Amino acid sequence: MKALVTGGSSFIESHIVERLCKKGYDSVILDIAPPELDIGNNTEFIKGDVRQYDLLKKIKRMLITFSMRLR
Repeated sequence: MKALVTGGSSFIESHIVERLCKKGYDSVILDIAPPELDIGNNTEFIKGDVRQYDLLKKIKRMLITFSMRLR
């Protein structure tokens, strides 16, 4: 199964990615900054912004999407 985590390089979201990997999910991180942690073999990093509609159209078939916005 595949999960998309927007902002996956930030603190909270990186822990979500880590947990998904431990549970056996393939993860895709969509963020403007590369992750500082080792993302492992079953995680893909895509540099971009959720406001880039053309980019989002290319990301298909995600079972789960995590999108958190904190202030």
